[in-house]
Amino acid sequence: MFVISRLHFGVFGSRAEIANLKKQFAPGVTYVIDIVSGERTTRTGRRVHVRSAVVGIVHLEEVLTRRISALQKTGRLVFDEVANDEIVVGIAGDKEGEQTKVAMMIANSHTPNDPKGVFYTSKTIGDQKFRDAQRLVF
Repeated sequence: MFVISRLHFGVFGSRAEIANLKKQFAPGVTYVIDIVSGERTTRTGRRVHVRSAVVGIVHLEEVLTRRISALQKTGRLVFDEVANDEIVVGIAGDKEGEQTKVAMMIANSHTPNDPKGVFYTSKTIGDQKFRDAQRLVF
């Protein structure tokens, strides 16, 4: 009973229950992941063939709602003088090398950069700019 109250599922569940949990939390439910091929130039100038993942979030509103609900259920959703009665969501980007990553951050938390508050919305490769990566999401 303790495990079910903490994890919200039975550890010794049936195959059907476990299969349903896997479907519910599979990355393909939240994200679409494509493997693309391309060429990259090494430091020595040699061109090599590389494969990389391009990731995009499928249902942004559902994921955002789920994350805010998780913060609320654990008592970590905070409304202070900065946020007033509103949910504050920020967009962050990171361009490193040939990858561009776009993430969202829920600021209504004492630690907004924890895994419950930050989540990727897209990851792209190549010469795409931050605005191009944003267009994949919004």
